[in-house]
Amino acid sequence: MKQTESVSGRSPKRLRPPSSVGGQILDDVVRASPNVTMVNFPTYEGQCDQPFTAVNGGRCYFPSYDLVKTTWKEAQVICSWLHPKGQLAEFETLQEIVDATGFLINDNSTHGWGSVGPWIGAIEKGDSNTFIWHSSKAPIEAHNWAESRPYSTTSGDGVALDASDNFQWIDLSSGTYLPFLCEIPSNPRPDESEDKTEELERRLREVEEALRKVFKDIDEAEKKSDAQTRQLEELAKRFPCPIGFLLVGNSCYAVFDKDSDKRSWDAAQAFCRAKAAGGHLVELETKAEIALLKTHMKGNDYYRGSGCNYWIGGEEIGASNAFVWASTGQHIGDSDWSPSEPNNSGSGDAIIVPCYSTAPGIREPFGPCKPPCSSQSTRELP
Repeated sequence: MKQTESVSGRSPKRLRPPSSVGGQILDDVVRASPNVTMVNFPTYEGQCDQPFTAVNGGRCYFPSYDLVKTTWKEAQVICSWLHPKGQLAEFETLQEIVDATGFLINDNSTHGWGSVGPWIGAIEKGDSNTFIWHSSKAPIEAHNWAESRPYSTTSGDGVALDASDNFQWIDLSSGTYLPFLCEIPSNPRPDESEDKTEELERRLREVEEALRKVFKDIDEAEKKSDAQTRQLEELAKRFPCPIGFLLVGNSCYAVFDKDSDKRSWDAAQAFCRAKAAGGHLVELETKAEIALLKTHMKGNDYYRGSGCNYWIGGEEIGASNAFVWASTGQHIGDSDWSPSEPNNSGSGDAIIVPCYSTAPGIREPFGPCKPPCSSQSTRELP
């Protein structure tokens, strides 16, 4: 049976066959395959289930000695009775041959084997004198045949270990009554399996802890985001206008009436755009908006005398004397023109609102800019 011959945390030892005739036989086996490095691992607690014996190299064998003798086929059955995975021993590597042969040669049991025995798990393929391992049907590669073996003339022979000749292999009729050698897979090393289990549990704990932290961070981030959203909503309610603008009705306005604020219509429009996203000179699209802004201007004392005027966002189309709102290109509908206005004979004129006038429809000073959501500000004529 093939066994895993590397053990975590343990260094393999070089195999040192016992100093005896049997040891010489093992030396001969090793020398037969000079390219193979022989190693040996000691037995460990819990290596084998009862009634199997732990053997170096992680092997588990049950020797029947000469107490029980049977045919090759019946020996296979008895091995399976001893353990669900029991079978006649199969040596698929040179290392297994050395481990098993060393165990048998150095066995101190008070029981013997008789002149021949035990059976192992190799069987002849028909009458071909070619042998295979029973469980895998794989041909025998590593072997320890006695001199001139195999040579039996019968068909379907079994393979036995000659106890009288240092357990070298011989082929015999499978119906011969002989002792037998059973094997089962070994159990994992306790420390190895425990270490793997502990390591797996440790990693699982780390993963669980990491997941808890991730979920906690996500939950806290969501709570923080919700709190920030509520704060922004509150701020939007308390301060609906950009900095420097005032809420008048449903719109935000900023009026610039200092001498330092005076500039051309184009410069005033650019100034308004820079004050707030989407800002522009005010565009008074309804009579209600016109009246509301006039009231605001009057209530905040933007009166500057007859020389004071404010730009608003209306501009002429060429020399047509037709005006549109600059941000949309929409023709001006509701308006508050002074009598006889518009009347400038030039081209590309813009609209102003005087600070003071007795003309009907122009009663208070104003003129503005408008970002999205109806924010507005005003500019003065230079």
